[in-house]
Amino acid sequence: MVGQDNTLSLKVSDRQANGAISIKTDQIYRIILRNQEGRANIDPPQYRITVLPDRMPDVRIVSPGKDSYLTENMLVSLLISATDDFGISSMNLVYQKTPDGEIQRKALPADKKVTTLTVHYVWDVSNLGLIPEDVMSYYVELFDNDTVSGPKRVVSQTFTLRFPSISEIYDQLNSTQDQQVADIEDMLKNQEEAQKRLEELNRDLEQKQRQEELTGEKEALSWEQKKDLESLMDTQEKMADDLMKAADAMEQAMEQLEQQDMQSMELIEKMNQLRQLFQEIATPELLKAMQELKQAMNELDNRMIKESLENYEMEQEAFMKRLERTLAMLKRMRTEQQMMAAVRKSEDLLERQEELQYATQNQKQDPAQGTRESLAGKQQNLKQDTESLQQDLEKLAQSMEEHENMPTDDIRNAAESMEQRNLPQQMERISQQMMNGQMSQASQGQQQAAQQLSNLSQQLRQAQEQMQNEQMQEVAAEIRRAMHQLVELSQNQESLNGRTNQPAGRDSRMQDLSEDQQSLMKGASQVADQLVSTSQKSFFISPEIGQALGETLNRMQSAGNDLAERNRGTASQQQMEAMEALNQTVLSLQQAMNNMNASGSASGMMEMMQQLQSMAQQQAGLNEQMNQMMSEGQGQGGQSREKMSLEQRAKMARLAAKQEALRKSLEQLQREQNQHGQLLGRLDEVEREMEETIKALQQNQVNPQLMERQQRILSRLLDASRSMRERDRNNKRKAMPGENLTGRPSPGPLPGELMEFDRTLRDDILRSVRDGTYPQEYEELIRAYFRALSDAPREN
Repeated sequence: MVGQDNTLSLKVSDRQANGAISIKTDQIYRIILRNQEGRANIDPPQYRITVLPDRMPDVRIVSPGKDSYLTENMLVSLLISATDDFGISSMNLVYQKTPDGEIQRKALPADKKVTTLTVHYVWDVSNLGLIPEDVMSYYVELFDNDTVSGPKRVVSQTFTLRFPSISEIYDQLNSTQDQQVADIEDMLKNQEEAQKRLEELNRDLEQKQRQEELTGEKEALSWEQKKDLESLMDTQEKMADDLMKAADAMEQAMEQLEQQDMQSMELIEKMNQLRQLFQEIATPELLKAMQELKQAMNELDNRMIKESLENYEMEQEAFMKRLERTLAMLKRMRTEQQMMAAVRKSEDLLERQEELQYATQNQKQDPAQGTRESLAGKQQNLKQDTESLQQDLEKLAQSMEEHENMPTDDIRNAAESMEQRNLPQQMERISQQMMNGQMSQASQGQQQAAQQLSNLSQQLRQAQEQMQNEQMQEVAAEIRRAMHQLVELSQNQESLNGRTNQPAGRDSRMQDLSEDQQSLMKGASQVADQLVSTSQKSFFISPEIGQALGETLNRMQSAGNDLAERNRGTASQQQMEAMEALNQTVLSLQQAMNNMNASGSASGMMEMMQQLQSMAQQQAGLNEQMNQMMSEGQGQGGQSREKMSLEQRAKMARLAAKQEALRKSLEQLQREQNQHGQLLGRLDEVEREMEETIKALQQNQVNPQLMERQQRILSRLLDASRSMRERDRNNKRKAMPGENLTGRPSPGPLPGELMEFDRTLRDDILRSVRDGTYPQEYEELIRAYFRALSDAPREN
């Protein structure tokens, strides 16, 4: 074999010849054959060897793909994309507790036979000893399959994972709610101004209409008036859009609180109900009234404009009432959230103080300076958070003053007690004692501080329970009172209907019937006002109750008018329909009472969610053990039982037993789920995949296919937990008129099945490049295209 740079003698065996040569650049070579007599072949053809460069591998953390917060379940779902033109040798998750923690590595599944790899990995960080406010940095490193010059190493972008404290979680939530309160208060001010301008326009239209009747001349709206109306409707549309954004912000806050604090399920439920209120403020009727008013303005018909304006004005007034209710509910929920935050912060402080006291107690009398500084620093953090809690309690007492039946005095007393006992000052003294090595004195002081925090936590928990009980009793009393009054009104309406159906008599008697009907309507109107007030304290007063009462008032008004006009038959029909609406209102109030009594707390749902979270954590641990076995080469390719050691077989059996225990737990949870109305959705598929895993382990099969199945099981368990909350968030958006879509945010990420299609398409195209289907020079363009797709911005 003769090349451009060298000549290789091939080893001949019968009619074959072979040899090996290292090629680093493109080469042209010929094969020269000689027979035993030494004669060579004439004009041997030339052959070309083209060297394909070994490109640098690429690895990316697609999801979360950003700095993120650690959730309460201590699990981080990672989606990793890796590529190399000649295969992937190994891949590791590299992490470090910042700023100076030890760098650690965790092997991730890799396959030398594939050039493109997508890994779904759920990282369990529960065993890393993280505490609130800790930050972890992490990235993925990848080694390619270069066996000539050695594997090349690349790393992904580095991201951070922060463990938020209870204070951070609730402070951020409180900030969001403060902004929402301010925004709705601004909306109400704008609505009041808009109502005044609408009234002025309506009066002007009445004058134009009277002038038209006198003179027969039509006078259209002035240019300024048209612009004023258009401005009003533009403002209304912006408000509707802002309310939908507020609903989205509320949902994001719910999701974060749900992930970070499982003990706040009742608060999350109320946030979900408030989110629905945001969505229901701008009704389709309001938007329809706006469209009709716009059309009437184009017709230049003052009578039509006036009718449309009156309808729009009526819908805007209803909009304002819904806005007022939402604001009242938001303020009340903000107070409840501040109460919840105070309780959770006090419990967190107590737990941290007890842990610190235990650590201090186990130190020798004169520990190293680094240990003293670390413990003293943690005590200083506790002091600062205690001062912050004291300020929170003072703000909470002020917030409670806006509402009735709140334990304002209890909260104020708790804040004053903290100030009198000088708890932050005590913690400052303890910190100094630790810095001076006085560990025994510091431990005694910490024990006293923990006792005070325990008393405070208990005091706040009792105040919270008192607040909840008194609010429920107050709302229940108001509902019962309204039901009693409505039943009495229904009975009086029935009696009045009987008198109406009696034979006609004197005119004065008809006048009495009309006055009695007006009196009943006044009574029903008073009950409606009372329920409006109650609806600002409880989500259980539904819009349907208001609609039924509104129907009652309309029918009573019509009956009164018919009686005044001596239309007995029509009046009697209206009275019967008023009675029916009254009775329907009573039934709706009874249902509201039943729902309120049944709600109590979300402890049942919370228990099921905690079971799912526990199962997910166990599954993550099981997956980690299987991943470790695969990385060590155990069970690869379905290694036969005879070739496995006794220890390996025992380990396989233990893993299979653990998976079977989890499957049985899931089966039991499914039975409980069926009793609760299919809250979790069907988990049959997860149970089936668990059975497949058990069979694979019994057959000694630990391979990438098994690991992929295990990640699916874990992901579905986590999805099932989230779906318990999502079931109440699936209300469809209200129907809205056509709108300009310019400026809307881009759609979110594509579904998983499309990502899988994208991966397959990428593999096919790159394979076609190597096979020669596409020109070689296109390869870098194609790679750049897929990198751009991977780096495309994603919605947070």
